[in-house]
Amino acid sequence: IRNKVGKDNQNERQRAISDKVTWKDIEDLTDKLRETKDNSIKDLEDYILLRLMNPPLRNDLEDIKLCQNKKDLTRDNCLFIDRAKKVGLIRINNHKTTSRGGKPILINLDEELTEDIIKLLADGRTHLFVNRFRQPFKQSTFTHRIEGLFNKHLGHKIGSTMLRKLYHTANTREDME
Repeated sequence: IRNKVGKDNQNERQRAISDKVTWKDIEDLTDKLRETKDNSIKDLEDYILLRLMNPPLRNDLEDIKLCQNKKDLTRDNCLFIDRAKKVGLIRINNHKTTSRGGKPILINLDEELTEDIIKLLADGRTHLFVNRFRQPFKQSTFTHRIEGLFNKHLGHKIGSTMLRKLYHTANTREDME
């Protein structure tokens, strides 16, 4: 694992970023946004995005539809919220390894994150993350969204691949082979 995520497997730009930004910086940013999430929809959306990217996914969050019934979770990439229980579930059915028999990715949402998502959905959106035209992101524009978040707060354009490398570097023990 270390060989795949270590600095030997990073391009020059990624090495430069990993010399300046650590996973601790990402966690600190998440904590900072937790404090400011009630100030604006953008801060709330940024906070939710960071929470869902821990541990980091590929760009699989760009097209999360809202499902009214739990049975709808078997189609597409969906978010279901049980408002009575204040819990949510995201099921990502379409992702990079789906065509090779990859199983759906399930993300159970804790009560705090579920409540924050309910606040975000109060504007009537049909997808968890939408662009300024209230349309779901395409994969490339979602990448720009993630990079913009980190550029704004940390001064570096960090995409999902680099985020995954930072996470794995911080969470891989040195003695693992």
